[in-house]
Amino acid sequence: MLTWAHERGILLFLIQPGKPNQNAYIESFNGRLQDECLSEHWFVSLAYANALIEAWRRV
Repeated sequence: MLTWAHERGILLFLIQPGKPNQNAYIESFNGRLQDECLSEHWFVSLAYANALIEAWRRV
């Protein structure tokens, strides 16, 4: 990924290990996605997972 990003001129900004509060918005989103969507469904295929996650995102 680092090579891919570098080749395209994309700058990556990483948080320090053990410091999730440096990106609280993403940490909050990840927690909600896990609690409200991923833990509630059994994904039988990638297409099914994509459809359910997209439906969750639009709510």
